[in-house]
Amino acid sequence: MDKLINFLIKAKNNTYANGLGKVESSRKHSSDMKFVEKEFEYLDSYFGSNDFSGQEIIYKDNVPIWSMVYYGKILDVSHRTDIVFLLKESLKLVDEKQPYRGPKKNIINKKKYVCNVDGDISFFKGIEKIIIDNREVYKLYFSGGKID
Repeated sequence: MDKLINFLIKAKNNTYANGLGKVESSRKHSSDMKFVEKEFEYLDSYFGSNDFSGQEIIYKDNVPIWSMVYYGKILDVSHRTDIVFLLKESLKLVDEKQPYRGPKKNIINKKKYVCNVDGDISFFKGIEKIIIDNREVYKLYFSGGKID
């Protein structure tokens, strides 16, 4: 599992959070990002912008071994720029304790990102929120785990 977690962290830092890894759409109207290293391949494929849904999948030797699905929503589009900025900055902080999205908490200029997870890398669910001016302006649900 340590190899999987280390690869997942590296993949997340080389795709959406840092604007890297964009590849041709694998499905109609999807936005896709890919990262490959040795026997591992990561693909994040999502649809939408303000309301969006997606899936991350990791293959080892071309066999799917891990997946996460997510659905998120910008609840107040007047804060879209701040939300996207805080989200990307938070996702850059992904670590081995919580390799799914961002850290448990990240505050920048009084804007707060929070992420709570139940479970471990093999079977988990979680919720991610952004709070600005004491109002929830963004929310995302995610779940996933090992594929066998």
